[in-house]
Amino acid sequence: MSKDEKKLTQDEKLAQLDDEAAYEAMLAEEEAAEKEAAQKAKAKALPAKHDKKKPKKANWFVRFCKAVGKKFKDTFAELRKVTWPSFPKVMKQTGIVVAVVLFFLVVIYLDDLALSQLYALLFQDSGATLLGCNNAAAFIGSLFAFLPLTVFLRRRSRI
Repeated sequence: MSKDEKKLTQDEKLAQLDDEAAYEAMLAEEEAAEKEAAQKAKAKALPAKHDKKKPKKANWFVRFCKAVGKKFKDTFAELRKVTWPSFPKVMKQTGIVVAVVLFFLVVIYLDDLALSQLYALLFQDSGATLLGCNNAAAFIGSLFAFLPLTVFLRRRSRI
C-alpha cells in the first residue's frame, strides 16, 4: 500500500466516523493489534533459538585431566610471581637453622645423659659412679654447674 492509498483509506474512515475520539480509539486498536502480532512473531522466533541441544559434557576423565592441567598452569603462573631470595641470604638462613638445631641437639643430649645417670644412681647398686662421682650429692652438684650456662643463654635470647 502506498502513502496515498493509506491517506485515502484513513480519510474514508474519518468520513465514516462521527467524531475524532472514535477515530483515535480505532487507531489505538490497530496499533495494539500490530504490537500483539509483533510479540507473537517474537514468541515464535524464540523457541527456534532454544531448540538447539546443549553440548554434551565430556566424560569425567577428560574433565579431571583438564582440571589438573589448569591447576598446574595456575601454580606455575603463581611461581613466576614469587620474589626469590638471593643465594647468600639463603645460605645465611640455612646456617642459622643448622646452628640452632645443633645447639638443641647438645642440650637434649646433655639432659638425657644427666637423667640416665640419675636413674642409674637411684635404681642400681649403690657402688655405681656417676660421671666420676661416687655419691648422688656430688652428681647433683655437678648438675648445678650447668645452671649458670642455661640462665646466661636464656637472658641472651631475650635481648
